[in-house]
Amino acid sequence: MSIEIYWIKDFKLSRYPIIDSDESGTEKVRFRQTENIGLLPLLYDGTTYLTEFNSYLIQLKREQGKSDSTISNAAQGLLKFLEFIQFWNRKQEALQKKNPYTPKEPPMVWNAFPQPLTSRPTYAFKYFLEGKAKNGSLETTNKTTRLYMNAVVNFYKWRLALGEEFDYLPFKYTKHKQKSKSGKSIKESMISIDGTDMRLNLPKDIDADKRRELYPMNQAEWDATADVLKGGYGLSYKIVDEDDNGEEIKKSQRTAISIEHKLAIKLSRWAGLRRNEFITFRLSCTKQLTASQKQILEKGEDRYITGIRLAPKDGVFTKGMKPRNIEIPLSLMKELREYLESDRYITRLDKFKENFPDDPYDSPPVFITQSGKLYDRNTVNADWGRVRNAVREAYPNLEFDHKYHNLRSTYATGRYLYLRRLFSRHHGNDKGNDMALTYIGNCLGHENHTVTINYLKYASQVTHGNDIYEEYLSMTHGKEEQEMLTELDKIRAELKKELQEKEDDVQDVVGTIMNKEYH
Repeated sequence: MSIEIYWIKDFKLSRYPIIDSDESGTEKVRFRQTENIGLLPLLYDGTTYLTEFNSYLIQLKREQGKSDSTISNAAQGLLKFLEFIQFWNRKQEALQKKNPYTPKEPPMVWNAFPQPLTSRPTYAFKYFLEGKAKNGSLETTNKTTRLYMNAVVNFYKWRLALGEEFDYLPFKYTKHKQKSKSGKSIKESMISIDGTDMRLNLPKDIDADKRRELYPMNQAEWDATADVLKGGYGLSYKIVDEDDNGEEIKKSQRTAISIEHKLAIKLSRWAGLRRNEFITFRLSCTKQLTASQKQILEKGEDRYITGIRLAPKDGVFTKGMKPRNIEIPLSLMKELREYLESDRYITRLDKFKENFPDDPYDSPPVFITQSGKLYDRNTVNADWGRVRNAVREAYPNLEFDHKYHNLRSTYATGRYLYLRRLFSRHHGNDKGNDMALTYIGNCLGHENHTVTINYLKYASQVTHGNDIYEEYLSMTHGKEEQEMLTELDKIRAELKKELQEKEDDVQDVVGTIMNKEYH
């Protein structure tokens, strides 16, 4: 059973205690009936909410006042941890099935800690992440991986602080000395820091830009993918036997590619959406067209439309819970609208409403399973794996090894090359390059150019001998530059406003300090 994160727009605590004091200093406990603490992620296993973990996320929000981004990272880390436990148990079951003489171990659970370190879920998770990092198969940066591990450590620290007892500790506590920033002598400035032995030993991120998800597809690879999608069938493999050497014998089987998965792939390929963003993509996102854009759509012209807002408050969960504007080709928008009017979608929507009658968002999701639920990441990965298998079999010379995330970097590379050429034509190469980088970085939701550049540094390799941007030229006919410039003005205004707010916060802090110093 897959575990997923379900975001509650306005989470309400029904009854909770408040401790205050009267005039004599005597503490009294009173209960408030309802408190709305706002946006909150909850872990859900398909049938029930995981109370122990959700209680931790609630206290991060209410008691510690953590930001939505911090709580989102904590939820993602705990999700990865629980998925790992499921993976571990499946692996043990497979080993037992393959060799019945293998000693049978009890299934791993989050709150059981046997004596062997390798059997404790915290250590097993740590070793798993380190092993993936060393063999180059880790899908996240070192920074993100450490955030996940820290989320697990902090969860167990909280459980221990509540007085929960385990047979053996989740980890060992350690103390080490660290120099403070007080400016005192070295001896006086050394302070003691409490830590654990859960610190990850990861190789340097020197090869971070070589991870497979940063490799965009070249034209031949995307054409092959498009052919498979058009054919409508992926390929899965089933283990049917073993040969004399113990090697698995697999049988291939064709599987239909659903229209939902085709549309999701196109959204990632042509609009740069992450998996979690198209999973929570809402109906309202398809209705954000201006009058002129509607006219263009009716005329059948194909070009990008800008300013499509993705916002957590509307139910679309972006990375770090930060809203942003994206762009979508009008032809793809037309496909989405036609799908949303189909009997297939309406039937799924009715089931979704039955399952989630209290869905807090004004607009329903676009992608709904046959059983009336949101898709989960594991299903998306499995569906993409079938597409990849079909490409490999039909085009064996391509060495097609792309992950789903590569669709996003393919969008970034092709779109950047086209916009750079478009802007440079009228604003010079340097300014044109900066404008294209700023625009595409905003569409991708990157906080700085460094991350965007990692997506683009293979642009010359990808386009060598087959200029990807030519397909964009045939799409846009040069009509969208003014819309791009208008969107850039909006981006600059938002950045300026954000910078001013940060400066105001600094001034407030400085003012507070000055008042304490001189009054």
